[in-house]
Amino acid sequence: MAIGFLLGVLVCVLFQGKNDPGNDIHYSYTADGKCYEALIYRNGHIVEICKDRNLDGRWDCWIYYQHGHVVRAEYDNNFDGKRDLFVTYSNSLVVSTEQDTDFNGIPDVFCRYKNGMLQQVDYRPNGSKFTTTREIFTNGVAAEIWRGGDSHGFFKVVEKYDPFFNELERKHLYFDPINTNSSEPFRLLTPVTE
Repeated sequence: MAIGFLLGVLVCVLFQGKNDPGNDIHYSYTADGKCYEALIYRNGHIVEICKDRNLDGRWDCWIYYQHGHVVRAEYDNNFDGKRDLFVTYSNSLVVSTEQDTDFNGIPDVFCRYKNGMLQQVDYRPNGSKFTTTREIFTNGVAAEIWRGGDSHGFFKVVEKYDPFFNELERKHLYFDPINTNSSEPFRLLTPVTE
């Protein structure tokens, strides 16, 4: 009886192994033979794409799929072997991003999207719990910038911008705030040529 049980388990394991097509990987090469992309399929469905964007022989872009739709992506934008940009998707549209701008392994810039369009950017140095600067966007254009954030969530300066760049409000090559709560006069960082 024990031999029959073991023989049954062995047959089941062999049968399962034959029915599982496993992973299938397709590579893409440049004309001079360098591999720049790998498409990974599981059971006939794409699950991951890896890319070598600078052709140094190391992957620096990873895109992950579920049910044929992209769900997240990770990038190594300074090509040091560490991922520094993380993108989350829903229904193949960007929902959020986290970026490590100083490449120390901790995200600093956090973006939120709605229907794939940028809504808000928070700057939190070294992933701190409080936001030092917040940018609010309307239809993908900066509408407000909040500066000088503290640990209680308050901001010292709130600048409002004209999201439609009306000529009456736009006096310089870059947009000026149309309203601010700061008592200091607004100073341009670049000289204006008229």
